[in-house]
Amino acid sequence: GEQTAAGFSAIHRKEVRPQAKYAVIHRHRKEYPVSVMCRFFEVSRSGYYSFVSRMNKPEKDAELANIIRQRQER
Repeated sequence: GEQTAAGFSAIHRKEVRPQAKYAVIHRHRKEYPVSVMCRFFEVSRSGYYSFVSRMNKPEKDAELANIIRQRQER
């Protein structure tokens, strides 16, 4: 497909969920400026940063899911 400066295919960027885009941005944050990648992927920087803050917080839901899983195993 058509290649861009960041090396991501332009065709690929439209159909990807924001969540997946944020993950890619996070993975490449040392190589490319976050603001440039956000513009490229057409996602907001605030959305990206809230994704990152959710990533760094242990999820309450994950904790709950573990408890449920443990109960089910018994």
